[in-house]
Amino acid sequence: GDLSTGHEYDFRVIAKNDAGFSIPSESSRPIVIGMNAVPSPSSKTLSVSTLKDNLPPMNREGDFNAGYRDPTLAEVLEYLECTNNVLRLNATGYLQHLTFNDDAIKRKVRDLGGIPRLLQLLRVEMPEIQKNACGCLKNLSFGVDENKKAILNSGGITILANLLAKTPDLQVMDEIVGILSNLSSHEDLKLPILQNNVETLTKRIIIPYSIPTDGDLNGVPRPSVDTVKNKPGLYKGATGVLRNVSSSGDLARKFLRECDRLIESLIAFLRFSCKRSEFDSKSVENVTCILRNLSYRLQETEEKNGLSNGHDKQSNFERSKSAPSGSPKLKLRTSTKQKRKGNEVHNGHVVNSTNPNPYPTPISLLWSQDLVRDYLCLLEHSSNPETLEASAGAIQNLAACHW
Repeated sequence: GDLSTGHEYDFRVIAKNDAGFSIPSESSRPIVIGMNAVPSPSSKTLSVSTLKDNLPPMNREGDFNAGYRDPTLAEVLEYLECTNNVLRLNATGYLQHLTFNDDAIKRKVRDLGGIPRLLQLLRVEMPEIQKNACGCLKNLSFGVDENKKAILNSGGITILANLLAKTPDLQVMDEIVGILSNLSSHEDLKLPILQNNVETLTKRIIIPYSIPTDGDLNGVPRPSVDTVKNKPGLYKGATGVLRNVSSSGDLARKFLRECDRLIESLIAFLRFSCKRSEFDSKSVENVTCILRNLSYRLQETEEKNGLSNGHDKQSNFERSKSAPSGSPKLKLRTSTKQKRKGNEVHNGHVVNSTNPNPYPTPISLLWSQDLVRDYLCLLEHSSNPETLEASAGAIQNLAACHW
C-alpha cells in the first residue's frame, strides 16, 4: 500500500520468478519517509549498466545508507558463481528477465563471461536452477549467432546432452529442447548437435511421444496422453531440431536413417495424426519435412547398400529439365514391362526381385506404399503450405527412384 509521510518503516526484499518466491532478505535499517524521499518513476529510467554502485555486491562490506536498487549486470553474473542456491536461483530468474528480446544485453552477457557460468549451473542438482539457467541460455541463443558459437565453444552441446539424458523434469527438458532448436538453426552447429543430441532426443522424446499411451512398450516408458497434452511443445521442439539437422547434408541424412527406431516412430506419429484428422499442426509439418529430407537421394544410398536392380544408372536415367534445384527428377527410359520385371510389391513395400527381402528394413519404410498414402492424405486435407510442400516433395523424391 501507500507509505505515510513521516512514518518509520523497515524493509525486506523478496524476489519472484516462475519457481516461486525467495526467502525474505534481512530487514533494512529503519527508514523515515520524507516528502520527496522517492523520485517519481519518470525520473528513474537508468538501465542496468548505468545504475550507481550503492547495493552491496557479493563479498563486500560497507555502510549503504542510500537504499536498495537493482543490481548491475556484472553483479548478477557474479551471483551465478556463489554457493547459495537461493541467490543463484534469484540471479538466474532475474537474468532470464533481462535477456528476453534484448540483443544488447545478450551480447553484454557474452562479453562478461556469462555463458560458461550458466552452463556450469546445469550441473547443479536442483531442477529450479537448471530450468532458469536453461531459460537464460535459450534467450541468449535466440537471434544472436555469436552467442550460439560461444555456447558451442564452452562445451555447451555436450553439457546439454548429458542433462537431457538424465533429467526427469519435463520443464527442464522443454527448455533444453528450446536451446537446441535455436542452436540447430546455425549451420556450423548442426553436425555437433547431430552427433551429441539426436539419439537422446529420439530415445527420450520422439519414440515415447509418437503414439502416447500409458505404461511401458517394448522397453520404452511412454508418457500418458494427459502428459503429452500438457507438454505439446516438447515433441514439436524435438522434431524441429531434427528438421533443422536433417537438411545439413548426406552425412546427416545417413545418420538419421540409421538412428534406432526413429523412422518407425516418425511414420507412426504421422499416421496417428492423419487418423485423428490433425493435418495442420506444427509437429505434423516438422515430421513431414524430416521424412521428405530423409527420402532425398534414396536411390543412390540404397544402390551403395546393394539394393540396385542391376540397371545401369547412366543408361537408364536422365535428369528432367523441369527438376527443381536440390530435388532432381529422373526419368526411366525402359518400358513398364521392364519396371515390373525388376521389382515386386510385398505387403505394401517395393522389393527388389533379384534380392527379395520379405522383412522390410526401417529405411525401406521411407518408400512404402502406406507412407505414400499418408502423403496423399495430407495433400488432400492439410491447409498448411509447409506440410503440403513437404508431402509433394517427398513423393517427388520417391518418384526419382527406379524401384
